[in-house]
Amino acid sequence: RAGTARFLPATPVPEKILMNLTTKIDSLAFSPDSQILAMSSTMKKDSLRLVHLPSYTVFSNWPTSKTPLHFVSSLAFRCSSHTCFYVI
Repeated sequence: RAGTARFLPATPVPEKILMNLTTKIDSLAFSPDSQILAMSSTMKKDSLRLVHLPSYTVFSNWPTSKTPLHFVSSLAFRCSSHTCFYVI
């Protein structure tokens, strides 16, 4: 759109840099309420992280070393009236 560029900085600065996955990210999924971002990589076994977006906090308690995710190739969230689950 005309005139939009004047509001953008010449060099954009990210709000937060998440270094919790060290390989390329193949899949991203937002929870329906946009509170949680799930990100995964197929390049390394068990590479899935969940991020609480309002605080930019990566959940450190899940997945654990005992969570059998293997190579995550896709992500989605499924919600019912009271609960929201991730689907791999």
